[in-house]
Amino acid sequence: MPEIDKNNPNLDFLEIDDYPKNDHLKLVRFFCYDIFEITLVKMSVVATVYVSLLITLAQTYLFLQNFNLKYFIQYVPMYFVLQFVTVSCCGVLSLSKEMSSMLKELRMFVPKDKNHEIFKKMKKEAKIINFVVTALLVSGMISGFLILVPTEKDEDLYFIYDLIRDYTLPAWKTPLSFLFSISVAFYAFVVLANLTQFIYGAYHIKYQIEITTVNCIQRIHDLCESRDCNCGQHQEQIKEILKFVILSQCRLTNYGTNVVKKLWPVIASYSLFGGLFFISMLFLMLTVEHTFISYAKIIPIYITGTLTGISVIMLGQNIEDSSVKAFNDLCTLKWYNWNKENKKIYLIMLSNQMVPFKIKFSENIAVNYKLGFKICRTVYSVVSVLIQMRNAKF
Repeated sequence: MPEIDKNNPNLDFLEIDDYPKNDHLKLVRFFCYDIFEITLVKMSVVATVYVSLLITLAQTYLFLQNFNLKYFIQYVPMYFVLQFVTVSCCGVLSLSKEMSSMLKELRMFVPKDKNHEIFKKMKKEAKIINFVVTALLVSGMISGFLILVPTEKDEDLYFIYDLIRDYTLPAWKTPLSFLFSISVAFYAFVVLANLTQFIYGAYHIKYQIEITTVNCIQRIHDLCESRDCNCGQHQEQIKEILKFVILSQCRLTNYGTNVVKKLWPVIASYSLFGGLFFISMLFLMLTVEHTFISYAKIIPIYITGTLTGISVIMLGQNIEDSSVKAFNDLCTLKWYNWNKENKKIYLIMLSNQMVPFKIKFSENIAVNYKLGFKICRTVYSVVSVLIQMRNAKF
């Protein structure tokens, strides 16, 4: 059974949720966290890290030994993909359990009224997110399996095939090539599972803002409308709710700050290698002739990655929107009827709420629509430059 927050006895409309037992995103949680606690899966991830590092070392050596521009353009996209996979695997191995523990320690509050509008909204959005994340993971794995479709130019695109051809026995070439093709689906799953951890965490942060801030502000508004503001008991209830909201804001801010600190190396690596892969692959596709099947194998990866990015940005924006709504609702409260102590607490709360809660990785980078527009503008600029280079027969 959920427990009552004994530190806030007057909050008779909230209780601490029995998390993760009552988690509405159990399916997403399994894909993002729980599956990586299975020994076999964990061993597979560790093996993937070692294989990726070995291939990276071999490819780096050959780049340095026999460097020429055509060879570099052909194989550098998959070189950056390997770095991306390595970062993802290290992320799920080192951070998944820690992120899950931090979320448990956050203390999830829920309304006591199980028919509350927030509950209905949470369940509805959870169904959508469960479906979207499952679809993204399936799409990513299908994109990986498309590597199995053989083409004449596989060895000109995937360095591992060139390595197998030149440095293995003839009898091993087909089995090793097939094994690599199968493993690509697992690589895609690990990368997407790592990225959807953000979606999972953002969903819970969003609703904690709505429950512990927006809902509490509405509760104060209802108290002011229905009771005598000069009543001492009424003023005490307002004080308890205001203090609880401030503590909740601090709790969520500290949680967000700690998560960003933990994820910053992973996010920076994702941005670096993801951007380099995107640019190098576009350059390759625009400057080198490929068959239809080659394009069909690459395009689903771009589509899945784009949809995942859109989902992440939308949830980041939703968190900011919920915080802005809380501030707007806070400004409508009839604070002028409160006693001096409550007015002082209200001013503290108002000053804290003036800056919207955002998932920020630096002073100028937050996960919201502005970041999405910046990425779109950058992609457009890169594509324009590459097309001009192709037309100039670079």
